[in-house]
Amino acid sequence: MSVLAMKFNLRHIGIASENTAAAAKFWTEAFGFEEYWNKNEPSPYISKLLGFDASGLRTVKLESPSGDVLELLDFSSVKGLPPTVDGNRLMLPGITHIALTVPDLDEVSARLEELGCQPINSIQHAPNSGVRVLYLEAPDSVYLEVVQDPE
Repeated sequence: MSVLAMKFNLRHIGIASENTAAAAKFWTEAFGFEEYWNKNEPSPYISKLLGFDASGLRTVKLESPSGDVLELLDFSSVKGLPPTVDGNRLMLPGITHIALTVPDLDEVSARLEELGCQPINSIQHAPNSGVRVLYLEAPDSVYLEVVQDPE
């Protein structure tokens, strides 16, 4: 069986938003999502993960009635790269990344690299949850956030 065919779960879809309040209102009223997180992310960890100074990044997380998660990202106060420098597309409005939860991050990341994905940085450890995370750029400039939960 392919390493990538192992059991994985869609963790969330990240959307860069120029107005997270309006976006949250839309998803709440249109599809019944509920906000459960609205705060600035821990800068050193997120900066290492994304590969640029992400100071000021605000994240709003919404959960649907069926448990699906949208992560709205407000880069307007970020002190790092502007969205057009070095081809960095993470900060542009729209879908920024797809996050997957996998059982073995080392094995999956090695296979993704074999398939041509480029890591943004090395595997990071989230300070507040203990998860291991790696950002990679896949074909067509799709960014993947691959996460392994603590055991």
